[in-house]
Amino acid sequence: MKRPIQEPERDMVKFAGNDMVERQRHPAFAQIGVSRTSGGHTPLYGSDFNHNAYMVIRIAHSELQRGLSHDWPGERRTFVEVALSEAQWATFVSSPNMGNGVQCTLQSLQGEMMPGLPDPSSRAEQFAGEARDRLDRATQRMDEVLAQIDALGLPKGKAETLKSEIRMARQDLASNLPFVAKSFEEHTERVTESAKAEIHGYMTGVMMRAGVSALSGTSVPLPLSLAAPTQDPTS
Repeated sequence: MKRPIQEPERDMVKFAGNDMVERQRHPAFAQIGVSRTSGGHTPLYGSDFNHNAYMVIRIAHSELQRGLSHDWPGERRTFVEVALSEAQWATFVSSPNMGNGVQCTLQSLQGEMMPGLPDPSSRAEQFAGEARDRLDRATQRMDEVLAQIDALGLPKGKAETLKSEIRMARQDLASNLPFVAKSFEEHTERVTESAKAEIHGYMTGVMMRAGVSALSGTSVPLPLSLAAPTQDPTS
């Protein structure tokens, strides 16, 4: 279907003081902006952590005012606003035409604020719960196999040998696997908390050095900064 063409609507409005400027409006006029938001602990869709810094993309309807030989685009009404973690933002800008897009958190649509998200649940607890479910299914299946052996009418000695092996395997699963899973969960939590502490300490040190550097007039390398380009030997 061919896209219809529509001329902008034009009228005259006051711009500054008593000056009149031409205003243009069109259904296709829009503005997009991005900002970095800091503060608080915000849960975001597709992220396992709360964030105190994240990116916000805003798309709004726009109008164009023409006066004093200049164009003055202005935002009329925000159409949609979404939030992305810094990792989601990096994926968004660096991975076009890949997959089904990047998860983001819808904050407002057509001027209506969307409900907020609850704090993210523990991934360790989620995986532990899934492991328990699979363990329950496995032990249930073993109980069914024990019943099937009884129904086969095998000689008692052979049947008991098979059942003994299955019972031992069942006991090993039921007794030892939950302990291993719990130990792994505790280890994951310790590693996560240690990583948070290390990152926090590193960033605190960088910020303190940056403050001292600003007072003394010297420079300090910033974290995660790109290296300066090397001089082209041919220039």
